This record gives sequence, structure tokens and C-alpha cells, in this order.
Amino acid sequence: MGQASPTRTLGPEGTLRPRRGRAGRRQRHCAAPASAPGHPPLPPVDVRAGRDTLATYAAIKKEIGGIDFVDQEQQLLQVLVLPSVKEVIEEELDLLMVDEFQDTSPIQLALFTRLRPSAPAMWVWVGDVKQAIYGFRGSDSEPMSAVIDPLPKAGVVPEVLSRSWRSRPSLVHL
Repeated sequence: MGQASPTRTLGPEGTLRPRRGRAGRRQRHCAAPASAPGHPPLPPVDVRAGRDTLATYAAIKKEIGGIDFVDQEQQLLQVLVLPSVKEVIEEELDLLMVDEFQDTSPIQLALFTRLRPSAPAMWVWVGDVKQAIYGFRGSDSEPMSAVIDPLPKAGVVPEVLSRSWRSRPSLVHL
């Protein structure tokens, strides 16, 4: 798996534009469950209507000076490379802890990856692939492998928590 990348990039006029190549992965998340046996086929997608709706949404956001969660992630990703921001984060950040890591989206992984060098003393990733539920919004449990697989070569031993404090044993061992 390659390095995580944002789903949108900043265009020349300061607008966020979808990054090419991401659609295939998103389509996999959306279409896979519906194409499984027993599910009805997906209805046809009106790409032009979707594009027009997104353009209208972007225009309204610009007009009112609003941003949404995707914008916040994109802007933070861009700000984290600024030397003044990196300096403050390095001074203040002692611990980076990511919970529910199995539901991390590619842009969130890029954010965590940019923050991680600022907290070299302590970083914790907590997740369980079997509990991944946010594929519909672009999250993917594959980034867990991108983070966990190189750890032994770096001398880090992942800790596996084998005891659940939230469920009865009969449910845990399903």
C-alpha cells in the first residue's frame, strides 16, 4: 500500500478539487455490499447531477464562508506543513493516540502521519479490523496494515489485547 494521500487538492483559484484516482477505491466501498448475492443491483448513477449538486454546494459554502468536515481535514493537512505550525506542535504534542483506527480514512491517515513525527516519544494506535464500519465514507482498514506491518523492522512489537471487557465470552468467540 502506498502513502496515504488526501482525497482533494487545492486548485489554482483556491477551491478544493477531487483528487483523481480516489473514485475507484470509493466505488469499491459503496458497490461491494450491494453487488453481493441477495442484494438488488445498484441504480444507475447520474454523474452530471452529482457534479452539479457538488458545484452548487461548493458555491453556497463559498458564499457564506462555510466549511464542512472534509474542508477542515483538507485545510489542516495543508497547515501541518507550515514551519510555524510544526514548531508549535512539536513543542506541545507529547502523545498521539488514534482510537478506532480501523475506521481511519486516507486523509485522516495522512493527518496522523504528519502529526506523528511531532510526538516521537509516544504514539498509540488502537483498532480492530473486525469492527470496521465506516467504509461508506471512505474509511478503510487497510491502512492498519500500512502502519502495523513495518513496526517489527523498527524494533516495535505491536501489543495485541486478547481480552474484551465489553462483551460476554460467547460473543467474543463467534
